[in-house]
Amino acid sequence: MPLGRLMGKVGVKLTQWNPTNGRRGFEDCASFFERSFDALTSAGGEPRYVASDALGSWVAWNVLGRPPQSEDERKLVRTVGGMISHASSLKIRHRLFAIVD
Repeated sequence: MPLGRLMGKVGVKLTQWNPTNGRRGFEDCASFFERSFDALTSAGGEPRYVASDALGSWVAWNVLGRPPQSEDERKLVRTVGGMISHASSLKIRHRLFAIVD
C-alpha cells in the first residue's frame, strides 16, 4: 500500500477516534519527530537512540507543556521514547509472524 494511502486511512481512523484532536495530534507528533530526528542526527546524537529520543521529546514536551529541562526530565525523554519504540517493534514483529504463519 502506498504511504499516502496508508496515511489517509490512519487520518480517517484518528478523526473517528477523536474528531477534534486525533489527526491534529498525529500530525503534530510526526512534524516534531521529523524536526527532532534531523536535529539529533545533525548534532551527532547516539544513532541507536535518535528515533526514540525524538519521540520521547514530543511526549515529554506535551506532558510538561514545555521542553524538558532538568536531568530527570531528560531521562523521561529516553525512557518514554524507548518504551514506545520497543512496544511498537513488538507489535510489528507479532503481526509479521502472524502473516508468515
